[in-house]
Amino acid sequence: MKSYKDLDTYNLAFQYALEVHKVSMKLPKFENREVRFGDLQKA
Repeated sequence: MKSYKDLDTYNLAFQYALEVHKVSMKLPKFENREVRFGDLQKA
């Protein structure tokens, strides 16, 4: 293993992140902002 990018877990998580981003870009602007703000509050 030369890099963290060789890890299956990393690649799977990265693909999920891309999918979530694509879906979030389709949300109306108000909902998009609300989702991000709500996620920050939970963290």
